[in-house]
Amino acid sequence: MEDTLLRKVKPETLESFLSTICNVIDEIREAVPNKEEQFRDESYTACLMMNYNVIQALRWHELKKQEGKEIAG
Repeated sequence: MEDTLLRKVKPETLESFLSTICNVIDEIREAVPNKEEQFRDESYTACLMMNYNVIQALRWHELKKQEGKEIAG
């Protein structure tokens, strides 16, 4: 993952944001069960991309945390 401003956000905040994005995606899926219609909508695909980006930022934070433990240990 390339450097992103999301890496500067606390993991707790990212987790909260991820939860909210997941709720939005779930509500869209309930309201519009047709996958083709979902993927034609820019807002839906933007939510999916943001979901992915937040997961990648959380992964980066976790890897940094693990690296710190390895250095200290």
